[in-house]
Amino acid sequence: MPFAQPSSIETNFLAAVAEPNTPEMREARALDALFPARFAPPAPGDLFVGRVRDLSFGLDARHGGFFFSDETPSTHQKMLAACSPRLRESITSTGPLRAHTGWTGFALDYDTLLQQGLQGLRVRISARRNIAHVPRAAWDGMLATLDVIQGSALTLADSAAADGLEHSAAALEAIVIHPPRSLYEALQLLLLYSAHAGFPEQHGRMDEYLGDLYADDLLAGRITPEDAERMLAEFFRMCADNRGAPGRVTVGGRGRRNPSRADACAALVINVIERQLGFTARLDVRTHRGDAPAWRERLHALAANDHAALHDDDALLPEIKHDFALTLNVAERYVPIGDKTYSLGHAGYHAPLCELDAATLSAADFAPHVEAAAEYHALACDIAGIEAPCLVQSLLLDGCIARGETAFTGGVRFLGGALIAHNAYHLRNALRTCARDQRERTWLHAYVCGFA
Repeated sequence: MPFAQPSSIETNFLAAVAEPNTPEMREARALDALFPARFAPPAPGDLFVGRVRDLSFGLDARHGGFFFSDETPSTHQKMLAACSPRLRESITSTGPLRAHTGWTGFALDYDTLLQQGLQGLRVRISARRNIAHVPRAAWDGMLATLDVIQGSALTLADSAAADGLEHSAAALEAIVIHPPRSLYEALQLLLLYSAHAGFPEQHGRMDEYLGDLYADDLLAGRITPEDAERMLAEFFRMCADNRGAPGRVTVGGRGRRNPSRADACAALVINVIERQLGFTARLDVRTHRGDAPAWRERLHALAANDHAALHDDDALLPEIKHDFALTLNVAERYVPIGDKTYSLGHAGYHAPLCELDAATLSAADFAPHVEAAAEYHALACDIAGIEAPCLVQSLLLDGCIARGETAFTGGVRFLGGALIAHNAYHLRNALRTCARDQRERTWLHAYVCGFA
């Protein structure tokens, strides 16, 4: 049942973590101990169900995996412990290179989630299992994870119905059975899934995955644009409340499905953020030569008022393709995750694990720090694969379901690392050197790193 006491949640959580099991099933069991118990009652005025309580323990990609309130080592602490003394000194000292905690640069495939729904993901996994004729721990863990998410939805639906929140209850019951059929159901599913994923920072290309549902709602007369603005503002506010800070959302650019519908949804997102309706996300807008002049003028006005950051596809896409040997359809998936820093959306799994204060470093001094960051990232991925496979995220990353692997065990093609730095020229040259020296660990392929 939801709304349990934190002490009882922690007891069940620690027991699940201590069970002898595969990494995938241990994580699924730990997630089951956290949810739906971690959900909190709706606050007055909430349009959706999906608030969670902040706990001193849990399973969260933003914390790097498992974290605990007792003496049990966290996943991040195990990553540091596995480092050689030399590497640990390189990333934890007062020098220019420092390691970050957690995986925050990824953007999940919410488009697939909304098109196929929870049951559709289950069908895909079952189909792959039938074709392969071999057991895979990742598939077992993914199915168990979907059981937890669907169980949370049904439990919350019962609780919402008892509290008179019939709209929320109906939406929660519906998304367990079929993909969302309205903007409201889509936002409710996104909140539910995000809660189990630890409320990732990146919302991804929202105009693409919400565009069709928004257009269909308007055509059917189910909502008005004002209704949609109110729902989206509430969604952003609840995500920010649960995360403790606003996230990032990307709109515009090349490579979107149904561009005209996506443009209408992009305008909706921009309206919400421009009017500051709720605690909204950071807005990144991708532009290109095909944008209408009036639209381009509005975007530049947004940027001038610090409501959005603009990213030029015409300049960035050729650069991303060339520097990191990507096809156009993969490069087009990029989403900004920082100042001049980009990830490949759901084509990769990325983490800003290290920060390099490189403003005063020479080119010769730069390369060893990049090598240390790459070494730490490779080691951290190995530890994560056996400690915290991140099943909720793996379900919505390209290749994981098809291969029957998690993000850290070969499921995702581009397992990316990130290095936050301040000298784009030296960084680019160092990354090219790393690419030649670490072909087995092409962590940098998934990340475009460059800070002015």
